[in-house]
Amino acid sequence: LIVSALDATPTPVLTGGTVFVQWTARNNGQAPVTNAFSDRVILRNAGGSVLATRVVTDTSTTIAPLGSVVRSTTLTLPDGPTAAGP
Repeated sequence: LIVSALDATPTPVLTGGTVFVQWTARNNGQAPVTNAFSDRVILRNAGGSVLATRVVTDTSTTIAPLGSVVRSTTLTLPDGPTAAGP
């Protein structure tokens, strides 16, 4: 599986706020994806520090060869200067 599209809103994100992340997981293989799979979303500040992380697991979606599925999650940033970065 590969990510073929990625979007995060709103921009800019303020400290203590939430960000909605949406992406498309595409099956570039020759066989369907029938097993559970997980995507890890990591949000970092400009200095590279991890601000938020989420694992999004799918246990029921089958993705045909060359097919895709839209996935999403919402992350909350910490409040204060840590979220802003250097």
